[in-house]
Amino acid sequence: MALKNRFELRTWDRPLLGAILGLMIAGLFCLYSATSRDGSLWNPFNKQIIWMLLGWGVIIGMMFIPTRFFYRGAYLWYGLSIVLLAAVLVRSGRGVNRWIDLGVIQFQPSELAKVASILLMAKILSEDRVDRFNWKRGLLAGATVIPPMLLIAREPDITTALVFIPMALIMLLWAGMPFKWLVWIICPALGFFAGFVPVLLAVLILVLISVMVLKRMRWVMIGLLVGSCLAVGLLAPSIWSQMEPYQQQRIMIFLGMRSDPHGAAYQVIQSKVAIGSGGIIGKGFLQGSQTQLRFLPEQHTDFIFSVLGEEFGFIGAALVMILIVTLLTRMVYIARTTHDRFAGFAILGGTSVIAVQALINIAMTVGLAPVTGLPLPFMSYGGSSMIASSLMVALAANGAVNRFDYRSTRI
Repeated sequence: MALKNRFELRTWDRPLLGAILGLMIAGLFCLYSATSRDGSLWNPFNKQIIWMLLGWGVIIGMMFIPTRFFYRGAYLWYGLSIVLLAAVLVRSGRGVNRWIDLGVIQFQPSELAKVASILLMAKILSEDRVDRFNWKRGLLAGATVIPPMLLIAREPDITTALVFIPMALIMLLWAGMPFKWLVWIICPALGFFAGFVPVLLAVLILVLISVMVLKRMRWVMIGLLVGSCLAVGLLAPSIWSQMEPYQQQRIMIFLGMRSDPHGAAYQVIQSKVAIGSGGIIGKGFLQGSQTQLRFLPEQHTDFIFSVLGEEFGFIGAALVMILIVTLLTRMVYIARTTHDRFAGFAILGGTSVIAVQALINIAMTVGLAPVTGLPLPFMSYGGSSMIASSLMVALAANGAVNRFDYRSTRI
């Protein structure tokens, strides 16, 4: 019955697939505008069409693959991603390198590591068949993101590494993790930022102690939480010193601690000018001055949203955001309605990654977040990002056609 469903178009989630198609088409228009002067055959626009077709091949093809294939192979995909991430570090030595070069193509193992980590976390969390949250299994699932995070951070690619944190937290909360566990995770993070200002760190510690005493928590728990915040706070300056200079500069500019309109802040300024000049309806396709005069470097990758804002205006940007929201809500709906626990967790993990990347990328282009290397899913140029995003959505497309299949993934 499940195999028959995959061949029936009525079982396909058309709003989900329509949202993906809309984002890809919008991305192609923006990419063509940003790279129209490149007349070579192997230009970014033509390459993106190939990646887009491969992405659709992944989405459609994975509908016909039983869910248990991903369940059983979770450890294999995860192990392979770790090996590939380690290979990047070995090949790059002490330099900056995030790619594996296969001659004809290059790809980023960090993108595939996101999918592999999602599958392994989903497998571990779905094996617990009781409603009550199993803290041992939760710790094991959460620990799976640590190796890829550390390897990606060493490339260095701090922003991509940090994407794993909200992904893991959302999946754990979906599994029933008590909210107080989230406090245990957030407090050390606050301690890190407060560590740069000793007075703030002291205030944070005093507030934590006061709240926990009022809540009548055990002194052992108070000591552990305060100790973790204090330890992370004291290590903050050391961690900061290990960051690349350009990463420090971007954060300081975002926080207003440094002004560099002709240097690191140049991209954000030009992006805001492009989006602001688009107005309500935009300047028109291929008519954006910021885009066509190439004032903004790498506009076809991380800053593709600025092309959209300048040439298609507020209306175009709003339509794209509606497509993104439609995509995310459909993925959450499928995760909630599927009878397969593994598929539900995997779909939700993919949803969280796409949501975080879209939010940070758009916020970055309008100056609400530091400049990062996170692409806008399905729109920014890049094969690795396109395939990884397609894999995450393919999990939802697969879950849609198997939504009412009661058979276990372990069969």
